[in-house]
Amino acid sequence: MFARTAEGRYVVQSRYVRGFTTGVFVVFGLVEAGGLAGTNRTALVFAGVLELALAVLAVHAWRSAIAIVDDKDVLVRTLLRTRRWPRSEVRRFAADTRVIGMGGWRRRVFGIVFVDGTTRWLTEINSRPPRGGVPTWIDEAVSALNEPGA
Repeated sequence: MFARTAEGRYVVQSRYVRGFTTGVFVVFGLVEAGGLAGTNRTALVFAGVLELALAVLAVHAWRSAIAIVDDKDVLVRTLLRTRRWPRSEVRRFAADTRVIGMGGWRRRVFGIVFVDGTTRWLTEINSRPPRGGVPTWIDEAVSALNEPGA
């Protein structure tokens, strides 16, 4: 998904990745919660800590797979990390079809090209590869973000 907010910020977000990852942690939490009944104190404490960790991961997953771009900086949230770069360090944005994940899936991936020439590929922000010359939402986002004044 690519959108411009009322405040003038651009949001690039992979809803599929965000929803799937959050769903996995919620299911694990529900399965783990089923084992809380009839346990001893040590198992209950362990299960409680595990439930808390799964809840934190579910919240992080819901907030992940997003890049927020404005005229001052670029904010990127992944599952375990939030990074912020000044817009002056970003030369442009890029899209490329890359192989990601352990399954070797070919996906269209959003990237940030820095002024020093390095590129950071944000593999959590991805979509299907283009078909029949039709651009993906990531291609449209990159095109809009690379326009002067964006």
